[in-house]
Amino acid sequence: MRQEMKKYYPDKHEEFITEFFHGRFATALEYASNEQLIATAFLNDLGSAYPDVQASDLQKIANGLVADVTLHEKTTEGKTGGDLGLMIVMPRIIRSDEYIRRMGDYRRGILCQAKMKDKGGKWGGFTKKQKSVLPSRIDYLCLLLYSYNRPEGKTRVSVHR
Repeated sequence: MRQEMKKYYPDKHEEFITEFFHGRFATALEYASNEQLIATAFLNDLGSAYPDVQASDLQKIANGLVADVTLHEKTTEGKTGGDLGLMIVMPRIIRSDEYIRRMGDYRRGILCQAKMKDKGGKWGGFTKKQKSVLPSRIDYLCLLLYSYNRPEGKTRVSVHR
């Protein structure tokens, strides 16, 4: 992404970069979901947590898990304070004796707010709404930071929690 930004989209604004990042992130998650990498990773975690449970029982629980990321529209961003949302929905697992079963879903989320450093080296500020909303979301908030290295115009993207 960094190379493409440098070559095709130098000096683009924060909103464009966020949309571009979202597209790449969503594509990677779609690939991982279609190739069952998400389900396989969860199955491996289940196998480690419950080594005495039959693999076929664990497979039933992990089967079909996918991942996706949502680009928030302006109205949603106004409510949540974030540009991107990654919701992780995992099966809630109940164990009794040697049996294991799925009991609904467990939801966890990550809220990403993008900020870009301007040409003067100052980070973009938070809106009044973000200042009021984001402190209550700090447990699941991350910052997606963009900056251009000067003078070449290289884009640096980093995620901070």
